[in-house]
Amino acid sequence: MDIPAKYKISGGDDNVRKNILRDLAIDKGIPEFIAYRNKKAAQYGSGIDKILRKKIFKNQNINKYFNNLKENI
Repeated sequence: MDIPAKYKISGGDDNVRKNILRDLAIDKGIPEFIAYRNKKAAQYGSGIDKILRKKIFKNQNINKYFNNLKENI
């Protein structure tokens, strides 16, 4: 939070963001194609969403499951 935005975002069309961290990663030896890849939500980057869909929810309608869960909270 203390890092000024000018070090995190390089411009209005910057879709990658966190530039200072990505530059640091490159300085530490992380290949550029990894350091500058697009952001993904953690569950998609880790692959856990695919595991859940294939193993746990394979015989269920996921949307129906979550709608029912939401209604019962």
